Parts: sequence; C-alpha cells; structure tokens
Amino acid sequence: MPVMQNQVRRWLTAVLLLAAGCVAPSLAQAQVVVVVANGSPITAYDIEQRTKLVEQSTHKKPTRQEIIQDLIDDRIKIDKAKTYGLIVSDDDVNQAFNGMAARQHIPAPQFSQFLTRSGISPDTVKARIRAELTWGQLVRGKFNTALQVGESDVAVAMRTRNEADTVGYIYTLYPVIMVVPSGSPPPVIETKRREAENLRARFLDCKEGLEMARGLRDVAVRDSVTRS
Repeated sequence: MPVMQNQVRRWLTAVLLLAAGCVAPSLAQAQVVVVVANGSPITAYDIEQRTKLVEQSTHKKPTRQEIIQDLIDDRIKIDKAKTYGLIVSDDDVNQAFNGMAARQHIPAPQFSQFLTRSGISPDTVKARIRAELTWGQLVRGKFNTALQVGESDVAVAMRTRNEADTVGYIYTLYPVIMVVPSGSPPPVIETKRREAENLRARFLDCKEGLEMARGLRDVAVRDSVTRS
C-alpha cells in the first residue's frame, strides 16, 4: 500500500509540474500592460508578437514604446470604424493573408508554418491586416467625396510634364492619403506635410511606391481611378 501511495504521489507531482510549466507562459502572455481608452487590453504577449513581426518585416529593432503605440493605433482604428458601421470580415482578412503568401510564391499553409517557425503567430499577422483593412475602409468611406480626382487635376499634372498636347494617353491614378487628425496643432500638421513631401520625393513608380505608402502609419491608398 505505501508503494502504491508513493507512486500516486510521484505521478501527481509530475502532473502538477507539467501543469505549472504550461500555465506560467499563459499567465505571462495574459499580463495586461496597457488598457486603451475603449477598454481594449494590450498584453505582454501582444507586444512580444508585434515586436517579432516588425523585426521580421523591417529588419530593425523597434522600441517597446513604438510597438505599444502601434498596437494602440490599431485598436483605435478598429473602434473608430465600428462607429461608422465598418467591420472587416474574416474572409477579407484571410484573403489578404493568402495574398501575402502568394506574393512570397508559397501556399498560405506553408506561409503560416514559416511564421510559426519564426516565433510569430499567424493570428498576429491577421490582426495587423484587420486593422489596416479597417482603416482603409474608413478613409475611403469618410473621404470618398472629398478626394475625387478631376480632369483638371490630370490636366495640371500633364502641363507640369509638358504633355498637355499629347493625345491617346490613359492615366491610372492611385490617390495616396496622409491623414491628419482633426484639431491637430500646427507642429503636427507641419510634420505630416514634411512626411508627405518626403514620400513624394521617394515615390519613383507605382509598384514599389504604393507598397511603401501602404507600409506607413496613417497613410491609405485608395482604389485606382482612370482618367484620359
């Protein structure tokens, strides 16, 4: 009987140790670091995952505060869009995720495995995608009528390139919007203006330029429009 009790005790001890090993990371992951104004929590796990994602995509080490601010921005974007009834579906997110995999010339499941091996949960990438898609929807919906590109805009652009007398050209335009929060003080507006001019100077072609623009904070690329 004592032998049986000792075996049971050892078995229970092993189970408790295993459980402790499983529970500890979950507790660490669930540790809330910041609570956004809308009540959405940002955990240590969120910060760790976003840091790995940024490092993997930019090959630069972001500061902890930069990561926290990015996560706060994402929560605010989604919350703001909800007030306008804009909600990005899971299908939209998965489609964008699959598009990322396709650009890497690999199937989506293999892309997920690559992320996991890098210590990045695919859900972390999808959360980032959801925020950006949501922000894009909000910008297109809110500023759609105010940011139309007219024929006169094209004519001005052609004159600056001495092409006003050229016929037979069809221009595909991609409006790039740099959003400045309403009521921003002049220094913030001036900073955004400099960022816009810097982006304009670095914009050499649509393929690389639009990818660069989409990677910037508070910048949205609207659907293309065609003008002749």
